[in-house]
Amino acid sequence: MEKDERESARLLEAAADMGEPDAQLYLGRMYEHGIGVERSPSRSRAWYGRAALQGDDYGMEALTRFYERVCEDKRRSGPNSDADSP
Repeated sequence: MEKDERESARLLEAAADMGEPDAQLYLGRMYEHGIGVERSPSRSRAWYGRAALQGDDYGMEALTRFYERVCEDKRRSGPNSDADSP
């Protein structure tokens, strides 16, 4: 990871923890795509959710798209994919 990206993530997390919805949204994207942080879908969803809970339209849209991708991935892998996994 690039030093600037890690520093951006660190600064965004400080702002996101203080309740800044734009920072929460961008931090969610960074976790979703592994930019400056280790990729983490669960942290991505959590940050999108925090922005959405504050009524942020972009946060709501990002959270909706996140769940649409999850549903699409499950549909593609089939209904019993979890049960069939080793």
